[in-house]
This record gives sequence, structure tokens and C-alpha cells, in this order.
Amino acid sequence: MLGRGGSAEERCWCFAQVKGPTEVNASEGHSHSLAHEEHTAGRAGPERAKTSWGKMKCFSRYLPYIFRPPSIILSSTCHAEADIISTVEFNSTGELLATGDKGGRVVVFQREQESKNQPQRRGEYNVYSTFQSHEPEFDYLKSLEIEEKINKIRWLPQQNAAYFLLSTNDKTVKLWKISERDKRPEGYNLKDEDGRIRDPATITSLRVPVLRPMDLMVEATPRRVFSNGHTYHINSISVNSDYETYMSTDDLRINLWHLEITNRSFNIVDIKPANMEELTEVITAAEFHPHHCNTFVYSSSKGSIRLCDMRAAALCDNHSKFFEEPEDPSNRSFFSEIISSISDVKFSHSGRYLMTRDYLTVKVWDLNMESKPLETYQVHDYLRSKLCSLYENDCIFDKFECVWNGSDSMIMTGSYNNFFRMFDRNTKRDVTLEASRENSKPRAVLKPRKVCVGGKRRKDEISVDSLDFSKKILHTTWHPSENIIAVAATNNLYIFQDKDGNFSAPNGTLNRRSFLEKGAYQHLQQGDLKVLVPVGLGVISVLGFIANATAVGVLVGNARKSKLSLINALILNLLMADGLLLAFAVPFKATAYSRESWTLGLVVCKTCEWFVHSCMAAKSFTVAIMAKACYRYVSNPTKQVTIRLKTIVVVLLFTWLLACVLPLPHWLFTSLQMEEGGLLCVLEVPPEAREFMSFYVKAYPLVAFCAPLSFALLYFWRAYGRCQRRCSKTQNLRAQIRSRKLTLMLFGLTVAMATMWVPQWVSWVWMRHAADSDGPVPPVLFAVSAQFVMFTISLANPLIVLALSEEFREGYKGLWRRLTLRKHAPKQQPKPGPHAPTAPRSPTPRPEASAHLPPRSTDESLPDKQQQQQQQQQQQQEEGSGNGNKDGLVPPDVEQFWHERESGSMSQENDPVPWEHQDPKEGKQ
Repeated sequence: MLGRGGSAEERCWCFAQVKGPTEVNASEGHSHSLAHEEHTAGRAGPERAKTSWGKMKCFSRYLPYIFRPPSIILSSTCHAEADIISTVEFNSTGELLATGDKGGRVVVFQREQESKNQPQRRGEYNVYSTFQSHEPEFDYLKSLEIEEKINKIRWLPQQNAAYFLLSTNDKTVKLWKISERDKRPEGYNLKDEDGRIRDPATITSLRVPVLRPMDLMVEATPRRVFSNGHTYHINSISVNSDYETYMSTDDLRINLWHLEITNRSFNIVDIKPANMEELTEVITAAEFHPHHCNTFVYSSSKGSIRLCDMRAAALCDNHSKFFEEPEDPSNRSFFSEIISSISDVKFSHSGRYLMTRDYLTVKVWDLNMESKPLETYQVHDYLRSKLCSLYENDCIFDKFECVWNGSDSMIMTGSYNNFFRMFDRNTKRDVTLEASRENSKPRAVLKPRKVCVGGKRRKDEISVDSLDFSKKILHTTWHPSENIIAVAATNNLYIFQDKDGNFSAPNGTLNRRSFLEKGAYQHLQQGDLKVLVPVGLGVISVLGFIANATAVGVLVGNARKSKLSLINALILNLLMADGLLLAFAVPFKATAYSRESWTLGLVVCKTCEWFVHSCMAAKSFTVAIMAKACYRYVSNPTKQVTIRLKTIVVVLLFTWLLACVLPLPHWLFTSLQMEEGGLLCVLEVPPEAREFMSFYVKAYPLVAFCAPLSFALLYFWRAYGRCQRRCSKTQNLRAQIRSRKLTLMLFGLTVAMATMWVPQWVSWVWMRHAADSDGPVPPVLFAVSAQFVMFTISLANPLIVLALSEEFREGYKGLWRRLTLRKHAPKQQPKPGPHAPTAPRSPTPRPEASAHLPPRSTDESLPDKQQQQQQQQQQQQEEGSGNGNKDGLVPPDVEQFWHERESGSMSQENDPVPWEHQDPKEGKQ
């Protein structure tokens, strides 16, 4: 390991990653368990980057996780002020990592425990707990607004199964307890299961409470609130080595608190002058000695450090030691006092050294030498020529932190342009590294960066004028015993680990926020899902397209034999929408799921999601129109009028036009953005359209899903009830059977579609609501499964039609015979004679033209002779089907009976089934 005797040529860095299992109720401070979703990095490669510093030669597999606080951000280039990370801190064992942001939230990460089956997962950090530590307040006496920003977080040593940490904003320090609970008590005597107190008079027996197992829950509860102790803003807190006291520091005073006492504190340093005009410096940072509970140090804005001993006096206005470097008169300038202000001070783990950070340098002091620093490291000395511009944009007042490694052999601090600097105290060598999303690719080598001050710039160098001062790393922390570091760059957290540590780079996982909060559905990196999801979608696409194409062929073939009805046209439209969805949307989604970034271009990115929603909306509207048509047919099957083809085309065109217009926001607001690992296809809503999207999110599901399918289910239910009540009024028993089968088939299609589409709408609404309210996003596996089930509808529809329609089954059988080249044997025509007359024959009874569709209307303008000839030709084609007599003879009276039954010309006196024409109210024909 670096700094622990390892060879300089063998030191190599890779990176840890984080995954998020918990989400928290911010108002109560309690966290709730969620499903674990992972986000990973690949394996660290053996590549080594050649640098001038041999101590750090290989940097592999960086940026496996970019932490984004729990606020929905739809733009990768801009971020909310509340999302900026304001502090980062490891606990004493390094198993936990806490971050605080300007929104008052604290996110705690826990390191993955080592597993025998997966030892490489040891280095992963998971989101352990998230809670709202501070809320914005207002001091009415001073008319001062108190921000919720977390200034500092300090861990207390673990004494039991729970963890404790101190967090502070500008005025208030809070002690938080983070604990796990996997059991709940049951069987109380004095209160019910829901917590209500029972009446003692109603208690007739006593029972022993028991503990029942429950899902693991991580709770964060405030145990102490230390308020009203500071007049000015708190800039640092430090826990004493006795673990009973801590100190809080503001600009002019330092207070000593006991962890069990919240209503009073002891002032140990007060530099406030009697006349504020005489104020020349302020306190910038303070820290206790790691081993001596009576010793502490604090720094000032004039670049001086004071070491105090609480044994000498209760009020430590008089310091024990004073550390200050004499100023070089030749370097004196207008900005000298500003850049000499110390922003951070840290004791080494051994307690022998002291490290301070000012604007341009990091200095290491020996406690035994007060005159000058033992070591001085230039962080970004090339900015001396830019101090004037830095002063104008207030960057000169940035407060950078510094940190020691576990063995005190290396130090680290941040800089601009997302650079952070590492210095080796033994070899006096340094390296500049960049934590940035622009160059973040899986298994890429993190190369050292160099800044060109002047002259000719090399290819791998960056000019001073090209530095981005809005990108800065102010907060850093180092694992207390291993080479694991965490750096915060605005709203991103980067975690890096030495390759020679205890684990290798883990496999890919799912980044829940990257996956859902921006609508980027294609970023799958988990090994199993990355293969299973595309394969499953591919199988659905192929099988569904074949089934829908076959069903469309059967419908078109039937339409060529007779005029196309409205219900047949709507079924055809439904199947064509399924086929288009499976042919032109699902393959692109499967391809996107299999890639680590979006590689299909901007056109596919903007049209894919819009096309999916258009097809699904067209199916929804088609089902609604189909329900109304079915109800009209069931109401009176014998009086169905023929709808012209032009009318059918107009209805279908209007359906598709409405379906394509409704999801237009998906096309307008979808774009490509550069994220970690490459491009993502995201839904980015501009600020001026957020009010519209807020309304659209509520109205779109109602118009595209709830209203059409509710309308369809209502009319199908009425149609089915009409079929059940028409038994005594039926003038044609076969028409009743046809209408009932038709209603059941279409009702089955609607129920299946509504049921399988519900999870996708739940995921869609949940995701958009989370984007508006900063709430938890749906789990990744749920979102993927919802889309998977939605696409399965297109495969299920032709199967439902096949299962419930006799006509489709016959069509499929005929197609199968043609594909397998199995033809019927030639029919043997009987020879004319006394036993085989040549008179027209008709089956007994005559087979129906359709088992479930409306009857085809015949053209009444044809003469009766032509109709009889057509019937005779059809009868000859249907011979041998088993419906006639064995010898093919049909008595003339039976032929006349069926002809009169079909034509409806039978008189009431000769009607053999008078009950079909009987009116139940009148009780007569």
C-alpha cells in the first residue's frame, strides 16, 4: 500500500463504487428500506500510465459512481444550490462515509462486507442511511436567515451497535444516532398493536410481549440538539479524545460542550474586541489533539496558528504556542492578506505534526518548531497571475480542505477544474489528478494532468486560461487505515481506491439515479440484466411480430372474401399497432439496454419513446371505439348496416392522429447528454416548460389510459349483459351465440391490455412525480419489469384472438396446411343417376360464415337466381364436411325450409320455431 513500504513501481490506483439501498423520510429523520440497486465499475486493468512520479503510475477504472444528492436534476450541466456537497467525512474505522450538502441532508455510505463467494465486493460503498439533518430557520430578533447547509460532520467512535455523528449548520449542532432494527415488539398489555392506549378496565389477562422479525430498517434519530451557543456562524467542530466533549468554533469564539448537556457550554476562546472596529482577524478553523484531551489548535485569517492548553487556564485567550511564517516583503501585494488566510487545519494521526491549507499552499508544521513550517507544497502557484480575476469572481475566498493519509506519509487537497493534488512527503513528489465526468469511461486510465503556465503547450497539458473555476474540489477525506479517498466536486462525489487494497474492481451494477431520474432507460450495466433484458425483448419482438403478421394475414384474407366490417377493421388496426411496436421500437430498446451508453443517434433517441407511447395510445383508443361498435352490434345483430370503407379509414386516421399528438412532449424534450460512461438519452425539461409538464403528467395518463379503457370496459360489460338478457327476444339463435363470443373475445383483449399496462403507468407517474417533488424514484428492477410486461401485451393479443376465435383458428389451420404442403384429397363427384341426383344440395344445417364476427350483409340488388346460384356453388364446395347426409341427398322440403329461414320469407303459420318471434310482454307471436 502506498505510504506503507510498498514499492513505488507497484503502486496502482483503482476505484470503489457506491450503490443505494435506502431512502429517508426527511421530516421525521427516519430511513426506510428499499431494494438494493447497484452501480459498478469493471475490473481494474493492468495498464499503467507513464508519469514523472513513480509513486503513482497506474490509475485504472475510475469514476464508478457519481453521487447525486436526493434532488431530481434533469440537466447534467446545471445543478441546484441545495445539491452541492459541503462536507465529506470517514468514520474512525472507515466502514462509514458521511456527506452533507447545502440542502441540510446527510447521506451515509456503508462499506460492503467481505464475502467468501464474492471477495471483490469488499470495496463497494452502499447508501446506508439518508436523513434531513437541518432545516432552514429564521432569527426574528436579528432578522437573520439561518441556512440549512451542513458545514461539518464529525463521527464519534463506535461504542455499541449504533453509530453517532455530529452535524452542524451555521448555528446549531446536532447529535444523530444511526441504528439498525430488524425486530419489532408485539403483544403489549397496555396498548394495541397500532399504538393506542387501552383502557385498563378492559384488560382481563396478561401476556408476555415478544419480538417478531421484520425487514431491516435503518433509523436516524436526533439524540441531542446543541443550540443558542453561537452568535456568529459555526465554521468547524471537533470531538475530543476523551469522547465526552467537543468544541464548536465560530468567527470569534470557541465553545466547549459536553455531549450529555445541551443547555450550556463553556467559552474557552474569545477574540472579540470591545470595539468591533479594532477587529483584525477571525477564527477560521479549530481541532482537538488526537491524543491529548487538553490540547487544541485554532487558525486565523492572518495565517497564524495558536496551540492552547486548557490546563493552563479556563479561558485560553493566551496561547501556549504560536505558529506563523514570516512574510517575504518582496512578495507583498494587495492580495497577500487574503491568500494567507488559513482555511483548514489538521493534526496528523500521530499528533506530532500539524497541517494547514491557505489559498495557494499546504504547509506541514512540527509542533516543536514554531518559527517556520517543516514542509511547504505549492498547490496551484500558477494562479498568482490570476488573483485579480479570482478576486472579482470571489473565488479567492474559497476554503479548501486538506487531509492526511492513514500513515501520515501523504497529504491531499483540492484545486480548480476538478483537479486534486496529492503529495508524497517521503519522496517530495506530487501528482495532479482530475475527477471529472467528461473523461469518465469504464476501465479507462486516470492519467495525471499538468497545467501549462506559459510558453509552448504540450498535447497532454492544459492552459491556465482554460481552467474552469466553477468546477472545484473543496472537500476531501481519506480512509483512516487504507488508501481509499473521497473527493466532492460540487454535487458529485468521487471515490477512489488503491488497486493494491483488499479488493479488485467489481462488476457492473445499476445506477438508479442515472437510470430513472433523467428518464435514461438504456444505461444497464449489471452482468445478468445486461444479457437477460435484451434477450427477453428480442424473443418477444420476434415471436410477437410473427404472431401479429399471421393474424393480420388471416384478417386480410377474410376481408377479400367479403366486405370489411368496422370491428374487423379495428381488430386489424390493433394488430398492426402491435406489429409496428415490435418491429420498430422493441429492437432499439433491446439494443440500448445492451450498451453502456447511447450509440443509436439523436433521431432514434427522440423518436423511440415517442413512437412507443403513440402505438400504445393508438391501441387504447382503438379498444374504446371497438367497445362501442361491439355494443351496437350486440344490441341488434339483424339490423347491422354496412359501414362504408371511407368511414372506416377516417376513423382509423383520426385515432392515429390523436395518438401521435398526445405524446409529443416525449419527442420535444428528449435529448442526448454526456454522462458517466458516455451519452445517455434523457428527458430534459427546460425551466419554462416545467409548469406545462406538471399538468401534462396528470392529464396524459387520464387521456391515454384511464378514460379509454374505462369506457371500453363499461361498454363491454353492458354488451355482455345485453347478450344474457336477449335470450327470449332472439330472432336468430346463431346470432346470439356469435355476439356472445365476439364480446368475450374483445373483453378479454381489453382486460389483458389494461392489466399488463398498469405497471408501466405506475412507473411512469412515479418517476415524473419524483422529478417534481424530489421524492424517491421507482426501483430499477420494477421499471425494467414494467416495460417488459408492457411489450408482452403485443405478443399476448394475437394469442388471445387465436384462443377465443373459431374463424382465426380456421385461418391459422389453413395457413399451416399451405406452409406444410398438406392438401385435401380431390373430392369424388357422385355420378348422376337414381342414387345421386344432380339437384342442388345444401348442408343440414348450413354452416355459418363466422364464429364470432358480425354477419356479412348481402347485396339485396342481386336477383334471386344469382343468389341461389352462389348458394349452390358454396354448397358444392362444402360437400364432404360431415354436415350432410351420408350419400349427399338433401330432400327438397328441407332445402326449401333452410332457404326460407335464411331469406326470412317464412310466414307465421309455417314457422317451425314460433318461440323465436314471440314477444314475452304480449305472450303471442
